[in-house]
Amino acid sequence: MNAQQQKSGILVLGGKGQVGHEVVQYLLDKTSHMIVVASRSATPADFPKRDGIQRVSTKHIDVMDEPSLHSHCKQYCLVISCVGPSGIIGDRVAKACKTSGAAFIDAGGYDPVFQGLKKDEKRVPSSVPLIINVGLLPGLSGLFPKYVLEQSYDASAIDEIEIQYVGRDAWSFNSAWDIINSLGGFGIDRGFAYFENNILLKAPFRQAKSAVNFPALDTPANTMLVYSEEALELVKECDIHNLRTYGTNIGPRAMKVCILAKLLGLYKFRFTNNFAARLLEKASRKDLESLSPFYGIQVTLLKGKEIQSNAQLTLTNTYQATGKTIGIAARCVLEGKCTKAGVLMLHQAIASSTFLSYLEEENIAEWSIEQNVKKHIIEEKIA
Repeated sequence: MNAQQQKSGILVLGGKGQVGHEVVQYLLDKTSHMIVVASRSATPADFPKRDGIQRVSTKHIDVMDEPSLHSHCKQYCLVISCVGPSGIIGDRVAKACKTSGAAFIDAGGYDPVFQGLKKDEKRVPSSVPLIINVGLLPGLSGLFPKYVLEQSYDASAIDEIEIQYVGRDAWSFNSAWDIINSLGGFGIDRGFAYFENNILLKAPFRQAKSAVNFPALDTPANTMLVYSEEALELVKECDIHNLRTYGTNIGPRAMKVCILAKLLGLYKFRFTNNFAARLLEKASRKDLESLSPFYGIQVTLLKGKEIQSNAQLTLTNTYQATGKTIGIAARCVLEGKCTKAGVLMLHQAIASSTFLSYLEEENIAEWSIEQNVKKHIIEEKIA
């Protein structure tokens, strides 16, 4: 943060939304910084004083107005973007932060933004961290597998990782829009992709299915192969040659909408993406009339097809957890626990053990690791 020592304060774009509000509350509790919330409707009264001091002010910023956005970003040591949909916002906030020298944390970002910024980084290196994909998926979905690898007794012997993601909630339109948009690989339809012997391959539909059990769910969740840029980055960094990632939206109505959108290619055009997002938003809210929010990650480490470790992380309030995940990332940047500059994913920016120790303080997630060493099972449980 040396380049930012003359700056102060945190700018939170979209700080009045479900995720943004959680971010602001976390930063009020865990830091002493002044916070500016950019929102069309927020007022300081929306955020309570701490120790008699009002640390939150508000302003209106149009993120589509690039000159205005740049002039605002350069005033702060850290900018956090909770605006969306990510597929529409793109990289405009990240680039404004890069040119103005403000550290940046993006609640979305996703693959195209990450890849575009990485290419730009080769041309003009950043002087500050630009942390992309900081949420549950992607975000925690990459950091937790890295933690499991780091806890393995012999990580160098691992030659394959299988990761399962499942989730359900009453998705906002922005979240639903990005979910639909992701079904087409953000413009690169890789089908049911998996990584084998360092080659990205496509599986036929009949071979793309899997299932995962979480204790909190009454029945196994059926999942399908999904492409994960984040997981692929992780295995390449760890010199692991095989990867399979599976995912599903486990709300029954929401799942049907996603399958329909995938089969009909509704992610291909903005107007059809909008239509499918509205359907998903409505279906997911209907699902939550009889079901509770849930998010789970399962990580399985293998050596020669034999399971070496199996780990699960679960939580039940996805928007709260997303906000706290972003807040923890911001706290780590402000405390100097992110010493890298450039374009980074969450698992690349912050030590997994540090991050999870802060997450444990919040008492919103549970995780466990089982390690199989010479037929002996050792359990680590953190709740």
